[in-house]
Amino acid sequence: GRSVVPGAYPLTVVGSGSGLSHTAQILLNVATMPAVTRVVPIVLDVVTDTAHYRTRLALANRSPQELAVTAKYTPALGQKTGGGTVTFPLAPSSQRQIEDAVGLLRELGLPIPAPTGSTPQSGTLLLTFEGGASDDEIGIAALTVSPTGEPAQPGFAGLAYSGVDFSRLTNTSLWVSGLRSTSVDRSNLAVFNGGAGPVTVRITFFSGG
Repeated sequence: GRSVVPGAYPLTVVGSGSGLSHTAQILLNVATMPAVTRVVPIVLDVVTDTAHYRTRLALANRSPQELAVTAKYTPALGQKTGGGTVTFPLAPSSQRQIEDAVGLLRELGLPIPAPTGSTPQSGTLLLTFEGGASDDEIGIAALTVSPTGEPAQPGFAGLAYSGVDFSRLTNTSLWVSGLRSTSVDRSNLAVFNGGAGPVTVRITFFSGG
Protein backbone atom coordinates (compact mmCIF):
# COMPACT_ATOMS: atom_id res chain seq x y z
CA GLY A 1 0.00 0.00 0.00
CA ARG A 2 0.88 3.65 -0.04
CA SER A 3 3.07 5.02 2.73
CA VAL A 4 1.79 7.82 4.96
CA VAL A 5 3.93 10.69 6.16
CA PRO A 6 3.94 10.86 9.98
CA GLY A 7 1.79 13.62 11.44
CA ALA A 8 -1.72 14.54 12.60
CA TYR A 9 -4.60 14.07 10.12
CA PRO A 10 -8.17 15.39 10.74
CA LEU A 11 -10.85 12.90 9.70
CA THR A 12 -14.61 13.24 9.35
CA VAL A 13 -16.60 10.15 10.35
CA VAL A 14 -20.24 9.91 9.24
CA GLY A 15 -22.62 7.30 10.64
CA SER A 16 -26.21 6.74 9.61
CA GLY A 17 -29.07 4.35 10.25
CA SER A 18 -32.81 4.29 11.01
CA GLY A 19 -33.21 7.64 9.35
CA LEU A 20 -30.64 9.28 11.60
CA SER A 21 -27.11 10.44 10.85
CA HIS A 22 -24.26 11.68 12.94
CA THR A 23 -20.99 13.36 12.01
CA ALA A 24 -17.89 13.42 14.18
CA GLN A 25 -14.48 14.99 13.76
CA ILE A 26 -11.45 13.00 14.96
CA LEU A 27 -7.72 13.55 14.79
CA LEU A 28 -5.62 10.62 13.56
CA ASN A 29 -2.01 10.65 14.75
CA VAL A 30 0.45 8.72 12.58
CA ALA A 31 3.64 8.04 14.53
CA THR A 32 7.13 8.08 13.12
CA MET A 33 8.68 4.65 12.66
CA PRO A 34 11.54 4.06 15.12
CA ALA A 35 15.05 4.12 13.74
CA VAL A 36 16.60 0.80 12.68
CA THR A 37 20.09 0.15 14.05
CA ARG A 38 22.68 -2.40 12.92
CA VAL A 39 26.35 -2.85 13.75
CA VAL A 40 28.95 -4.14 11.30
CA PRO A 41 31.44 -5.91 13.58
CA ILE A 42 34.50 -4.84 11.60
CA VAL A 43 35.44 -2.73 8.58
CA LEU A 44 39.03 -2.78 7.37
CA ASP A 45 41.69 -0.92 5.45
CA VAL A 46 44.74 -3.00 6.33
CA VAL A 47 48.02 -3.42 4.46
CA THR A 48 50.37 -6.36 5.01
CA ASP A 49 53.46 -7.59 3.16
CA THR A 50 51.29 -9.74 0.90
CA ALA A 51 47.78 -8.28 0.89
CA HIS A 52 45.60 -5.19 1.14
CA TYR A 53 42.31 -5.86 2.93
CA ARG A 54 39.28 -3.61 2.41
CA THR A 55 35.63 -3.98 3.36
CA ARG A 56 32.80 -3.63 0.86
CA LEU A 57 29.24 -2.91 1.97
CA ALA A 58 25.84 -3.49 0.39
CA LEU A 59 22.98 -1.51 1.96
CA ALA A 60 19.39 -2.38 1.00
CA ASN A 61 16.31 -0.23 1.60
CA ARG A 62 13.09 -2.03 0.68
CA SER A 63 10.85 0.74 2.01
CA PRO A 64 9.22 3.42 -0.19
CA GLN A 65 10.95 6.15 1.85
CA GLU A 66 14.33 7.79 1.39
CA LEU A 67 16.34 7.09 4.53
CA ALA A 68 19.01 9.06 6.32
CA VAL A 69 21.86 6.71 7.24
CA THR A 70 24.08 7.71 10.16
CA ALA A 71 27.38 5.82 10.30
CA LYS A 72 29.40 5.91 13.52
CA TYR A 73 32.94 4.56 13.15
CA THR A 74 34.85 3.46 16.26
CA PRO A 75 38.51 2.62 15.47
CA ALA A 76 39.96 -0.47 17.12
CA LEU A 77 43.44 -1.02 15.64
CA GLY A 78 46.62 0.97 15.15
CA GLN A 79 46.60 4.46 16.63
CA LYS A 80 42.80 4.34 16.98
CA THR A 81 42.30 7.75 15.39
CA GLY A 82 39.79 9.06 12.89
CA GLY A 83 36.60 7.92 14.62
CA GLY A 84 33.40 9.88 14.24
CA THR A 85 29.96 10.08 12.66
CA VAL A 86 28.82 10.85 9.10
CA THR A 87 25.42 10.86 7.40
CA PHE A 88 24.35 10.01 3.84
CA PRO A 89 21.04 9.23 2.07
CA LEU A 90 19.74 5.85 0.94
CA ALA A 91 17.18 6.03 -1.86
CA PRO A 92 13.80 4.27 -1.55
CA SER A 93 13.47 0.71 -2.88
CA SER A 94 17.16 0.59 -3.69
CA GLN A 95 20.49 -1.03 -2.93
CA ARG A 96 23.74 0.88 -2.57
CA GLN A 97 27.07 -0.82 -3.23
CA ILE A 98 30.04 0.67 -1.38
CA GLU A 99 33.32 -0.69 -2.71
CA ASP A 100 35.44 0.65 0.16
CA ALA A 101 33.66 1.36 3.45
CA VAL A 102 36.62 3.06 5.14
CA GLY A 103 37.30 5.02 1.95
CA LEU A 104 33.73 6.33 1.97
CA LEU A 105 34.10 7.47 5.57
CA ARG A 106 37.21 9.40 4.53
CA GLU A 107 35.35 10.98 1.60
CA LEU A 108 32.58 12.10 3.97
CA GLY A 109 35.06 13.83 6.25
CA LEU A 110 36.43 11.43 8.84
CA PRO A 111 40.21 11.92 9.34
CA ILE A 112 41.09 8.21 9.11
CA PRO A 113 44.83 7.88 8.36
CA ALA A 114 46.07 5.91 5.36
CA PRO A 115 47.06 2.38 6.35
CA THR A 116 50.66 1.22 6.60
CA GLY A 117 52.19 -2.03 7.77
CA SER A 118 52.45 -0.64 11.30
CA THR A 119 49.22 1.42 11.37
CA PRO A 120 46.26 -0.72 10.24
CA GLN A 121 42.86 0.95 10.08
CA SER A 122 39.97 -1.08 11.42
CA GLY A 123 36.95 -0.69 13.66
CA THR A 124 33.24 -1.20 14.18
CA LEU A 125 30.57 0.61 12.15
CA LEU A 126 27.24 1.45 13.80
CA LEU A 127 24.57 2.19 11.17
CA THR A 128 21.30 3.92 12.06
CA PHE A 129 18.53 4.17 9.43
CA GLU A 130 15.97 6.95 9.98
CA GLY A 131 13.04 7.97 7.83
CA GLY A 132 10.26 5.40 8.10
CA ALA A 133 11.63 1.93 7.32
CA SER A 134 10.65 -1.08 9.36
CA ASP A 135 13.15 -3.55 10.74
CA ASP A 136 12.60 -6.12 7.98
CA GLU A 137 12.98 -3.53 5.21
CA ILE A 138 16.69 -3.00 5.94
CA GLY A 139 19.50 -5.27 4.78
CA ILE A 140 23.28 -5.03 5.28
CA ALA A 141 25.98 -7.28 3.87
CA ALA A 142 29.72 -6.79 4.37
CA LEU A 143 32.56 -8.40 2.43
CA THR A 144 36.19 -8.01 3.50
CA VAL A 145 38.41 -8.85 0.54
CA SER A 146 41.98 -8.76 -0.71
CA PRO A 147 43.21 -9.12 -4.31
CA THR A 148 44.80 -12.47 -5.13
CA GLY A 149 47.60 -13.32 -7.55
CA GLU A 150 50.10 -16.00 -8.39
CA PRO A 151 50.19 -18.83 -7.47
CA ALA A 152 46.43 -18.44 -6.90
CA GLN A 153 44.05 -17.38 -9.64
CA PRO A 154 43.80 -13.59 -10.08
CA GLY A 155 40.74 -12.20 -8.35
CA PHE A 156 39.67 -11.62 -4.77
CA ALA A 157 39.53 -13.70 -1.62
CA GLY A 158 37.43 -12.68 1.32
CA LEU A 159 34.85 -13.22 4.01
CA ALA A 160 31.18 -12.18 4.00
CA TYR A 161 29.13 -11.27 7.07
CA SER A 162 26.03 -9.25 7.89
CA GLY A 163 25.11 -6.27 10.00
CA VAL A 164 24.06 -7.45 13.45
CA ASP A 165 20.80 -6.53 15.15
CA PHE A 166 21.45 -5.38 18.72
CA SER A 167 18.71 -7.73 19.93
CA ARG A 168 20.95 -10.64 18.90
CA LEU A 169 23.87 -9.58 21.08
CA THR A 170 24.59 -11.67 24.14
CA ASN A 171 25.84 -11.07 27.67
CA THR A 172 26.66 -14.72 28.30
CA SER A 173 28.60 -16.84 25.80
CA LEU A 174 28.86 -17.62 22.08
CA TRP A 175 30.45 -20.49 20.16
CA VAL A 176 32.47 -20.00 16.97
CA SER A 177 33.15 -23.27 15.17
CA GLY A 178 35.51 -24.23 12.36
CA LEU A 179 38.49 -22.05 13.30
CA ARG A 180 41.69 -23.10 11.56
CA SER A 181 45.30 -22.19 10.92
CA THR A 182 47.11 -24.00 8.11
CA SER A 183 49.70 -23.19 5.48
CA VAL A 184 46.95 -21.88 3.17
CA ASP A 185 44.10 -20.84 5.50
CA ARG A 186 43.67 -19.04 8.78
CA SER A 187 40.70 -17.75 10.77
CA ASN A 188 40.31 -14.20 12.06
CA LEU A 189 38.10 -13.42 15.05
CA ALA A 190 36.56 -10.01 15.75
CA VAL A 191 34.95 -9.27 19.12
CA PHE A 192 33.02 -6.07 19.82
CA ASN A 193 31.22 -4.60 22.81
CA GLY A 194 27.76 -3.23 22.07
CA GLY A 195 27.23 -1.90 25.57
CA ALA A 196 27.88 1.51 27.08
CA GLY A 197 30.58 0.37 29.51
CA PRO A 198 33.78 -1.70 29.41
CA VAL A 199 33.60 -5.49 29.61
CA THR A 200 36.10 -8.30 30.08
CA VAL A 201 36.01 -10.95 27.34
CA ARG A 202 37.41 -14.42 27.91
CA ILE A 203 38.20 -16.46 24.79
CA THR A 204 38.81 -20.20 25.15
CA PHE A 205 40.12 -22.31 22.26
CA PHE A 206 39.37 -26.02 22.03
CA SER A 207 41.41 -28.26 19.73
CA GLY A 208 39.42 -29.94 16.98
CA GLY A 209 42.17 -32.37 16.07
